[in-house]
Amino acid sequence: MHCTHCGQIHAEGVACLTSPPPAVPAPAPATPAATTPAGLQLSGDQLAMILSRPGGLGALGQLYGALPAAPETPAAPEVREAVDPTRRTAAVTTAAEPPPYRFDRAGNLTRGTHDFSTDIIAGSRGDGEALDRAQRWMRAQFDIDTTDAAALNPNRQRPDMFVEQIDYKYPIWDSINKGTLTDATPFVVPKFNTSSGLVSDHVQGVEPTPGAFTATSQTITPSALSGKVEVTREAWDQGGNPQLSGLIWREMVREWNEELEGAAATFLNTLTAATDILIAAGAQDDVLDAAWASAMADLQFVRGGHRFSKFVTQIDLYKAFAGAVDADGRRLYPILNPVNANGTAEPLYRTLDLGGVTAMPSWALAATGAVEANSWLYNPDDVHGWATAPQRLEFQYRVAYVDVGIWGYKAFANTRIAGVRQVRYDPVP
Repeated sequence: MHCTHCGQIHAEGVACLTSPPPAVPAPAPATPAATTPAGLQLSGDQLAMILSRPGGLGALGQLYGALPAAPETPAAPEVREAVDPTRRTAAVTTAAEPPPYRFDRAGNLTRGTHDFSTDIIAGSRGDGEALDRAQRWMRAQFDIDTTDAAALNPNRQRPDMFVEQIDYKYPIWDSINKGTLTDATPFVVPKFNTSSGLVSDHVQGVEPTPGAFTATSQTITPSALSGKVEVTREAWDQGGNPQLSGLIWREMVREWNEELEGAAATFLNTLTAATDILIAAGAQDDVLDAAWASAMADLQFVRGGHRFSKFVTQIDLYKAFAGAVDADGRRLYPILNPVNANGTAEPLYRTLDLGGVTAMPSWALAATGAVEANSWLYNPDDVHGWATAPQRLEFQYRVAYVDVGIWGYKAFANTRIAGVRQVRYDPVP
């Protein structure tokens, strides 16, 4: 037969040797492999850097969203609970839940039970469970608390909140302060001494009998107050914040004022020649009020009348007045509603009005105790105090230290003893 491939004549049934091999059907085209988001490999440091930026989670979603989505993990088959007809119980130990994502040995984020990139993309599209899983894992991996960043946040200095020593009140000194001094030179105060017969009834035609008058003087001698602090050269040069030298000086001035108050109380306790007002030991309430009222009425009959306007009070007597009540339990010196009361108290019991005399509590007088102590009632025109402003001194004559000093003068005087009353009170009967 004539061959259609080579053009030769072949015997029937003989195949042409030059004919092509029978066609083999082409295999069906393979499905292209899916590129999953997990193909984007991130190290732990890269992931932490992205998440540390503002909007890091959204940026991560956009980064993974640029890749084709990974195939969804097939759902686990439903497991039905087996029922034991014998109703026996068994203890079941739950293994730790495997992590949803892992880091490989190279530090790259890889798949665990779930794929991180798939969860991020799904979460950005509204899958709350996937988003919550990714966020919980990130918090566990990258959560940073204050102890982790302690080196970046050292303790902050607040010099504006420096706690100063408490300021005292100075009731005695404030009531007798008459001004300043220039130096330690004693000064003389002239004053009245005696007089008699200066004025009398006149008889017509008869010359008056000459009267008598004498004057005297009182010498007041100032004394000094001083103090010093030695500061090492190193501490002085450092200065500090607040400034060390300023803190030292302010504390020196504060103690200067306290010394003046204490010296004034000591001076009053030297005036033992003053007439006493003796309150019965243990007097309280109505008895105390009656004793005080009687003493104040007596003062109206001294020569010149009642001029005793300052009353600095020791703690035991002050508390007895503050707590005084009548037979019905009504306050005799109340803060509120002072109806038919002989006096009042200021808020916080800062002072007491005792029938018109202001009692001022004095911390510089004797401390509380079961013994007699003095309070002092006086005319401020008869008791005096002077002091210079404290002078600051600095000396840098040594290598190791800088000396900060304070210097000044004080003086006290009572020019008329009749203007002072020593009030004696023992809280114990």
